[in-house]
Amino acid sequence: THILAYEGDSKWFWFEGNFESYEKNKIERLGPDAARPHRATYKKLTRG
Repeated sequence: THILAYEGDSKWFWFEGNFESYEKNKIERLGPDAARPHRATYKKLTRG
């Protein structure tokens, strides 16, 4: 199996393996804070 993950800051990451292995890999690559769920932040649209 494989995972194509969208990991914030418009970065895509291809991972071959199951979700449990992906989460372990994500913590190793990005640190423990990356594994915690958080809401995305958006800018308000303005005209002009």
